[in-house]
Amino acid sequence: MNFSELYNNNRKAVERALIAMWCGESNNDSQRSYIKQMKALIGDLFAPKNAVPVVQCMNSYIPVSSEKAEKAKALVGKLWNFPYAPYEHQYKCWDMLLNQRTADNKPKSIVVTTGTGSGKTECFMMPLIHDLSLNALPGEIQALFLYPLNALMEDQKERLEELLSTAEATTGTHLTYTVYNSDLPELEPKNTDKSEDAERLRKRIEQVTGGKYELVKPDPNKEGYYELKNVKFPHMIYTRKDVRNNPPHIVLTNPTMLEYILLRGADSKLIVASKQSLRWVAIDETHSYTGAGAAELAMLLRRVLLAFKVDAQDVRFATSSATFGNGEDKGKEESELKEFIAGITGLRIDQVEVVDGTRTGETEIPQGEDEERWRKIFKADYITLEELYPQEASISEKLRWLDEMCQREEEQYKVAGKKVPDMKLKVHYFYRVPNNGLFVRLNEFTDGSFKIYTENAVGKKIDEKEKSTVPVEEPPLLELGRCKHCGEYVALAMVNIENWTYEPIATDDSDMFDLDIAENDDNSIKKYAIFGLSNKKNMRGDNNVKFRLLPGAKLQPLTPADEKETEGWHVVGNTQCRCPYCNTNQGKKHHQDKDTEGEANNNMEDNRLQKFRLSADFISRIMAPSILEQLEKGQSKTNGIVLHDGQQYISFVDSRQAAAKATLKQNLEQERMWFYSTIYHELCRQKANGMTKEAAMTQIMAAVQTDPMSMLKYAPVMQNLQSANPNVVQKQLDEMSCNYMTWSEIAELIKNDPYCPVFASVFVKRSGDSDEIDWTFETTDNYLKMIEAAHPGLNEMYLVPHGNIRMEAMGLDNRLPTEEELEAMRRITRREMEAGAMGLSTGLIYIPCAYGESRELIEMCKVVAEYDGVFVIHQRSEADTILDSMREVIEIGRQSGVKVHWSHFKVCGKQNWDKIDAVLALLDEAKAEGITVSFDQYPYVAGSTVMGAILPPWVHDGGTDKAVARLADPELRKKMVHDMENGIPGWDNFVDFAGFENIYVTSVKTEENADAVGLSIVELAKKRGTDPYTAAFDLLLQEENAVGMVDFYGTEEHVRRFMRRPEMNVCTDGLLCPGKPHPRLYGSFARVLGRYARKEGVLTLEEAVRKMTGKAAQVLSLKDRGLIREGMHADITVFDAATILDKGTFTDPIQFPDGIAYVIVNGEVAIDHGAHTGALNGRVIRRGR
Repeated sequence: MNFSELYNNNRKAVERALIAMWCGESNNDSQRSYIKQMKALIGDLFAPKNAVPVVQCMNSYIPVSSEKAEKAKALVGKLWNFPYAPYEHQYKCWDMLLNQRTADNKPKSIVVTTGTGSGKTECFMMPLIHDLSLNALPGEIQALFLYPLNALMEDQKERLEELLSTAEATTGTHLTYTVYNSDLPELEPKNTDKSEDAERLRKRIEQVTGGKYELVKPDPNKEGYYELKNVKFPHMIYTRKDVRNNPPHIVLTNPTMLEYILLRGADSKLIVASKQSLRWVAIDETHSYTGAGAAELAMLLRRVLLAFKVDAQDVRFATSSATFGNGEDKGKEESELKEFIAGITGLRIDQVEVVDGTRTGETEIPQGEDEERWRKIFKADYITLEELYPQEASISEKLRWLDEMCQREEEQYKVAGKKVPDMKLKVHYFYRVPNNGLFVRLNEFTDGSFKIYTENAVGKKIDEKEKSTVPVEEPPLLELGRCKHCGEYVALAMVNIENWTYEPIATDDSDMFDLDIAENDDNSIKKYAIFGLSNKKNMRGDNNVKFRLLPGAKLQPLTPADEKETEGWHVVGNTQCRCPYCNTNQGKKHHQDKDTEGEANNNMEDNRLQKFRLSADFISRIMAPSILEQLEKGQSKTNGIVLHDGQQYISFVDSRQAAAKATLKQNLEQERMWFYSTIYHELCRQKANGMTKEAAMTQIMAAVQTDPMSMLKYAPVMQNLQSANPNVVQKQLDEMSCNYMTWSEIAELIKNDPYCPVFASVFVKRSGDSDEIDWTFETTDNYLKMIEAAHPGLNEMYLVPHGNIRMEAMGLDNRLPTEEELEAMRRITRREMEAGAMGLSTGLIYIPCAYGESRELIEMCKVVAEYDGVFVIHQRSEADTILDSMREVIEIGRQSGVKVHWSHFKVCGKQNWDKIDAVLALLDEAKAEGITVSFDQYPYVAGSTVMGAILPPWVHDGGTDKAVARLADPELRKKMVHDMENGIPGWDNFVDFAGFENIYVTSVKTEENADAVGLSIVELAKKRGTDPYTAAFDLLLQEENAVGMVDFYGTEEHVRRFMRRPEMNVCTDGLLCPGKPHPRLYGSFARVLGRYARKEGVLTLEEAVRKMTGKAAQVLSLKDRGLIREGMHADITVFDAATILDKGTFTDPIQFPDGIAYVIVNGEVAIDHGAHTGALNGRVIRRGR
C-alpha cells in the first residue's frame, strides 16, 4: 500500500468529479470568475489541510507462551473459549487481579495501557465475572462499571451477555446487570394497559432489551395481556423499579448517573451498607478525566465506598488508560500513572500495577534515522502525521515521507540479510463530504461573481486568516445554485416584499432546490427570490428587479432615477421563481386538485436549479477505483473468474440499512459498466473490422437472388462499389456497415462473455434486492403500482396471502383467533379484494397458515366469494390424511360458496398411492353437489419446496429465528427425530413418504455449503461423516433455514390420470433460486406438449393447449385472456408442435426447452427464437379491471 499515492489519487478523482459537475463550460466573464473561485476551493473543500491523517500500529500483541497458556485460561474458569491463546498482558491482568496480593494481603488493582484491538475488555471483565460467579450475593451490587460515554456502555452489553451466559452454563450462577443511564425506563407498564403511553414505554423497553412485546390470549374470550419475548439480553434488568427492588450484581453507568444513585431517595435500596457487597470497580478511559473532572471522580468514588461501607484498599479497581508521556522515561511515566490512579481511587500506590502489552516486532525496531518515529508509532494507540513530522509540509508530502520510511525499513533488513520484521501500519484518512453547500453574501462580489464561502456561518463573518468566527453584524449567507438551463450561478433567499428584508431559505442535503410555487403565490408577502449580478443597465426578464443593498439584510428596489448605480456590477433579483439571466422557471408547479403523470414530468423539467452538494455514497463510488488499484489481486480457489480481480472495497455508515443501499448502488454500477463496456467494445470491433468490398457484393447478390426486383434498388450501390475513386467506395462501405446491435445479438454477446455467469450468480444471490425499485410501499394498491412502475416482463396478479392476513390480525401465535381477530381477518380480506386481488391463497403445511382451522378460512372465503374470487390452496395433507384434507377443502367451498382450486395436485408416498381412486371420487362428488373445483399440476413425479418443511410443525413456532435456535438445541433435536420417525397426526412427514434417499438439496445461501447442492440427504450425510438427521439439521442450522429441496414421491401413472381430468390445468410451481432448481421451472409446459401430448398421446394437442391457456383464464375469471380472438389481449406462445420438448433434468435443470419460436406478451414480442428482445410489456392484472 502506497499511502501518499492513495491519498493523491483519491483527491484527484474527487476534484475532477467536482470540477466536471460544478464548473462545466464558461460562457462569459461572470461564469469564468465563479469557476476560478471554485477550482481554488474544491481541493480544500474535500481534503482540507487540517484533516490530518492518523497513523496506527496494527501489529498484534504477543500471546502468552505455550507452556503458560492452559494456566492462563484456567484463571478465568471456562470463560476463555477461543481457539487461540490469550495475550501475555491479559494473563498478567488476570493473575494480578485474582492471585496477587500486597505484603499486608490487600488485593491488587490494575491500569491497562495497551492499544485498540488488544482485548482490554477481557483484561478485567473476565476475572470480574469469574470472581462474582464464585462469590455472588443475591440482590446485591458487587461491581460497578464506569464509562465516560453512554455509547461505550452499549458496546459492552453484547460481550457482557456472552460472558454471563458462559459463566451460568459452567458454574450455575445467574448473574444480573443493568445499564443505568438516562435511557433506562422507570417501570414496565401493566401487561393489560393498551394506552398510548403504555405503547410508547413498551417501544422503549423493546429498544433497550432487543425483545418484542406480543399480545397473549390464552382465553379467546378475554382481552389478553402483553408479554415481552425474545429478549436479546436475558441477564439485564431493564427498568429502574426492578433495579431498586432486586439490585443486579453489576451496574454499568456513568459518573453523573452514579451521583444520582447516591442522592435520590428512590435509589436508596440499591446500596445496603451492612452487606459491604462491593468487590469491583472498573473505570474505562480513565485518562479522559482530567483537572476538575478527575477531582470530581475521586470525590464521587470516595462517597460510593462510604455508602457501601468498604475500604478502597479492599476493592479491586480495574482501569484502562492511555500512557502518560512519550515513552522517553518509562519508569517515571509508570510512576506518574500509578499515582494518578491511586489518587482517583483511594488505593495505595503499591496496590496499583501498570500492565502494558508488547506488540510483535516491537523488540526489532530498526535503528537509524527512523528509530524514534517507529517507537512513537508502537507506543501510541494513534499518532497524528503532524506528531511524526512536525515540520511544515503538505499532507501529501508527509505521507510520501511515511512511505519512504517503510521502504527504508524493508531495504535495511534485506541488505543485512535479515528477515524483515512484521511492521503493519494503518493510516486513517479524513475527508469532508461536500454536502453542506456553497454560500455567498449579496454585498460581497467582484468581476461578476459573489464571493464563495464553504461554511454557512449565518450571522457571522469568517476570518480567513484566523479561521475563526467573529460575531459581527453581517448580511446572511445565502446558498449558491446554478441554473442548469443557462449555466449561470445564482443565490437564493426568501424575501418579504412589504419591507424588503431577506433571509436564507430552509434547505436540505439534496442536489436540487425544491421551490414550491404554491408557497410563492400572489397573496403571500414572502416570496422566493433568485439573485444574480449584472453590469447592464437593463437586464431583461419578467419580474427582474435591480436592488440596492441596505444594512440589516434589507433590499431597496431601484427606480429609473437610480440608473447611475447600475453602470457597474449590481444585484438583480427575480421574485417569481425564475432565473434572472434566462428567465427559465425554477419552481415546482403544485396543483391540489390534480396531479397527472404529464404534470409530474413537467415539474421535473421546471426544476432546473442545481445545488452544490454531493452525497457520501457518491464520493465513495468516485474514490473506489483508486482504492482498489492499491490492493493486491486475488486468485480464485477454483481457477474460475474472480470479479474485480478479487479486490474488495468495503463502505459503511452509521446505519446498516444505509450501508447496504450504498453497497448495492456500487455493485449495480459495476454491473452496468460491464454491460455497457462489453457492448461498446463489440461495436468498436465491428467498426474497426468494417465491411470489405467483396463481402458487400456478396450481400447484394444474395439479396437480388431472393428478390430479383431489388436489382434496381441496388444498382447505384453497385456503381459506387465499382467506382475508381476509393473515397466513394469507402463511403458506400461505411453506409452498409452495421452501426447497431439487435437485442438478440446483445443477449448472445453477453451470454458468451466469460464474466456473464459470475455476474449472474451475484445477481441471483441478491435475491432481487435493487435500488431500481422502491420497496417502501405500505398498501397493496401501492405495491401493485410499484410493480407496474417497474415494467414487469410477464403479466402478474395478486392473491391475498392467508399467512399475512393472520400475522396482521394476530401475529405468529399458534392458536385459534378470537372473534375480534376473526373480524379483523374478514376486514383485511375485503380490503385486499377491493385493492384488486384475484382471490385468497394459503399453504396449510406452512407456518403460520398451518395454525389456522377451517372456520377462519370459511369466513375469509365468504368475503372472497362476494367478489367472484378463487380460493387457491396447498391442502393440509397430500399423503396419509389426504382424504380428510380434501374433505376439509370441499367443506370450505360448500359453506362459503367460493371457487376452490388445489395447487400442484398429487398423492404423496408409496403407502398412499392406492388412495387415488378415492381422491378422484371426492372431486366428482363435489362437482355433483355444485361446488366449483379445479386444480393445477406439474408433470413430474417429484416436488420442490423449502427443506424446513421436513421438520415437525412445532419447530417453526415463533418464526425462523426460533426454528434456528431449536435446531441448535441437542435435546430438541432428539424430539425432532422422535416425531419424524413416529409421525404426528395430520402432518405430512416428507421423510416418511419420500425417504432421505429421495430428498435432494437444490439450493443454499452460503458458499460454505455449496457442495451440498445436488446431493440427497443420505449422500450429504456420507460426505459429512454423520447420520442423515444430523446432516439435515446441521445444514438447516448453518443456512438459517434457507435451503431448497426436491423430493420424489409419486408415479407416472398418477401424473397421466390427473392430467386427463377436466379440472386440471398446467402449472410450473417453480422456485427461481440459485443452485439446482426443480426442472419444472424451465420445462413444465414443453414437457406436457412434447412428451405427454405428442409422444404418449395422454392429451390431444388442442387439449394440452387449452389446459395452459383458456382453462387457466377460466379458473381466474379472466374474461379477456386465454383465447386468440379479436379484442382479447395477445398473450401468445408460438411453438413447433413437431419439435417442442423439455430438456432439463434433475441433475442439470437449467435448460430452456426446444421448439419455442416466439413469446408475445400483450401484443409485443418478448422472446424471439430463444433471445429476449428487451421488451417488458407485462401488466398487473387486477380483479374487475
